[in-house]
Amino acid sequence: MVSADGQEPTLKPFTMSIDPELWLVKFDLVAESCAWDLLQRSKKMALFFDDEVLSKYTRSPVFSLPPSEKKYAQIKEFVRCPTSSLDSLSLSFREYQNLRLLPGQSVLAFKDKIKALLTRSMPSLLKVEREFMLTQRILESLPPEIASHLRIMRDANLDILCQNADILLQPSSQSRIALIEGQVDENTGNQVDYSKRGGNREASKENPGS
Repeated sequence: MVSADGQEPTLKPFTMSIDPELWLVKFDLVAESCAWDLLQRSKKMALFFDDEVLSKYTRSPVFSLPPSEKKYAQIKEFVRCPTSSLDSLSLSFREYQNLRLLPGQSVLAFKDKIKALLTRSMPSLLKVEREFMLTQRILESLPPEIASHLRIMRDANLDILCQNADILLQPSSQSRIALIEGQVDENTGNQVDYSKRGGNREASKENPGS
């Protein structure tokens, strides 16, 4: 490790007994003298952890994140409290698992709450994995007959699924029927945009060949 001016800066390994704020300042000073940008710092900081801290770090969700400025900020948060970081992640995931849709609560609002908890507890999840887990939690929280209808409407994205769920939860059964019949083809089970097939459902029935 050689600085930009040819000197060899030194930094003691970070241990559980060292003041994290002071150590982080020293790390940034070393990084600046070596001309490391934030991306490079996200790659190199863990090289200065002792075995105990490194073991905790490799078990945290931050470890699997790709190098980035965002990861560097999260590693610094880990350094500030490596033990409670793991406890906090575990607590957030338990909250995500246990949170339930309340009577009268918007499904969109419920989605936002569990998404925040899941992102906090598992920040390294890919978007497709996070969307799948959120979808399953939402479906599990709904009445079975409504969840069944929403599974048929499988092409909808997560926000549309939540909007449809809010409509289906309304007391009026007519609104439920209109939603299902207006958006789902009875023969294929696929979502249909009737505005692109003659303007409305009646038009498509009158012109089945169109």
